[in-house]
Amino acid sequence: KAFDSAIDGTNIKVIERQPVTSQDPTVETQLNTLKASGADTLVIIAAPRQGGEAIRFQSESGWKPLTLVTNLSSAYPVLQSVGLENAKGIITSDFLKPITSDQKSGDEGVDHYLDAIKAAKVNFVFANTIGQTGYAIGDALIQSLEKLKDPTREELMKVVHNMNGWKNPLLQEGIAMTTKEGSDIYPVEALQLYQFDGQEYVPLGGVLDFEGKTHE
Repeated sequence: KAFDSAIDGTNIKVIERQPVTSQDPTVETQLNTLKASGADTLVIIAAPRQGGEAIRFQSESGWKPLTLVTNLSSAYPVLQSVGLENAKGIITSDFLKPITSDQKSGDEGVDHYLDAIKAAKVNFVFANTIGQTGYAIGDALIQSLEKLKDPTREELMKVVHNMNGWKNPLLQEGIAMTTKEGSDIYPVEALQLYQFDGQEYVPLGGVLDFEGKTHE
């Protein structure tokens, strides 16, 4: 629905759709149907396993459309599992800093994250975006608790509904958390487009900011 809303009024035409669920053992049939449509652009909205299969298919099948992948299926471990070369050229978006190496980067937030997951001996790899998201949410919770005037649920809700440009160690430069009680409940409404060059994600343009514009 969000995609349809975004292209409304443009000259973009959807010529084929194929449903995908996280329970599908394979999505080859759906992908062959999409390829046969002759579309010049493929939008992948799927769980990591099915999304990864779609990334591999568009490369190995010789189709090679412009490929847009949702954040869930564009995590670095997913790309590694299907072959980095197969993912070359895909475009995705993120509000978190890309982490594709466990070596120190010089970025204070990323380096602290790497130290923290190493010390905690977590059961996910450093590049797992779900782990990164959880870390960012945890940091936001800590900030919220530190700002409490009283240790009550009412006070906590008041604090989180009135964020004013909060920083976060893993948020992209130029992106902050902002909410407004009664009108804006979404902390993050900005993202950065990236294209994968076969080894890492390269930024495309600047941050796209939709602060206060997200529909309910």
